[in-house]
Amino acid sequence: MAVTRSSNVSGIIANPSDISKVATITGVDAKTTATHSLYTVPTGNSLIVTDVIIRCTAANTVGGAASASFGANSTDFDNWSGIASIVVDAAGKSKLLNAVSATSIPVYAAASVFSMKITTGATATSQAIAVDVFGYLI
Repeated sequence: MAVTRSSNVSGIIANPSDISKVATITGVDAKTTATHSLYTVPTGNSLIVTDVIIRCTAANTVGGAASASFGANSTDFDNWSGIASIVVDAAGKSKLLNAVSATSIPVYAAASVFSMKITTGATATSQAIAVDVFGYLI
């Protein structure tokens, strides 16, 4: 399964201080424990991540959800969200993680790499997910 990335780093963000989708990663195998780079903060900016949406793009016989954490603190990648269950067990379903309930969220400096670490793979014949990262640059 090929992982592909897209981002708005090329100046497409009309106003960097507006919340927008900053990156999408597709083709992630939710059965496999691994770390996936989602977004690298561009030079001269800092990033505040407000939301992460995990979308199931394909699934076959999902019996148990994957778990993942998010952040830029290598090697745990959990300073934005600790390990959370990703219950998206069928194509077309999604899960929203947001910073609303956090007591504080990091401001990621230039060159920080915001990542997702799948800590427990899904129990499934197959499962592919896509991840959208929302936030704003300062």
